[in-house]
Amino acid sequence: MRHRPFSHAAERAIPLALLIVSALLIYHRGGGLAWFGLLLAVGLLVKAWRRPSARGWLTGLNLVAVWALAWPAVFYYVISTWETGEVVELSINTTNGNHTVRTWIMESPDSLIVYYDAPIDAATALLANAPLSLARDGASVDVREYSATLADDLSRQRGEQVIELMSKKYGDRNTATDVYYGLLGQPKDKTGVVIEFPR
Repeated sequence: MRHRPFSHAAERAIPLALLIVSALLIYHRGGGLAWFGLLLAVGLLVKAWRRPSARGWLTGLNLVAVWALAWPAVFYYVISTWETGEVVELSINTTNGNHTVRTWIMESPDSLIVYYDAPIDAATALLANAPLSLARDGASVDVREYSATLADDLSRQRGEQVIELMSKKYGDRNTATDVYYGLLGQPKDKTGVVIEFPR
């Protein structure tokens, strides 16, 4: 009997913590996993209040652990899939120092194209045509002539062309991109930028 106060308190505390974490994740980035965590938390809270049990906290803890482990599992799947395609490395000079990222590259008849979900400082630097270097096939070149456009500012036709080029080159790997945005969402402190390097 002496264990019941602990078990009942823990049975309510665990989903309450999950509720707070999920709400913060939804606010910060959205995504299916964050919303699933919120629904799981609500379900566990309802169960804890209406049908508490001595081992209910352990069930809740196990479910929350599975939910938490799903994040790195999905992230690993996405990154490992992306890395099987051609990946280039961009190094951008920002106001906060040098910023390096690995990303895909596409070819059009007149330019090379990169799509990047950039942090605000990197996006600002790119839009201002700050110096950057592009590493591809083991060779790195400094680039000053390029154009950068926010993905939201692209015309519908141009946006569809970029997506078509990505689909043509990376094929089924694009499923990982859909999984990333669908399950992990997109952080609010990042914005999509399309960078074009003239040939």
